[in-house]
Amino acid sequence: MLDIKKCNDDELNRLDNIIETLNNPQGNMEQLVDKVLGDWGFVSLEEKNE
Repeated sequence: MLDIKKCNDDELNRLDNIIETLNNPQGNMEQLVDKVLGDWGFVSLEEKNE
């Protein structure tokens, strides 16, 4: 049986932001990737390219 972990408020906010980006017709994949990588502690794509 799978263990179910309760998400804290910070994790829920991150998921909400990702869902909001996906639902936004003006949103693009680069913005979503930057957001996810930023949440995971990676530098954004633009900062890395400089």
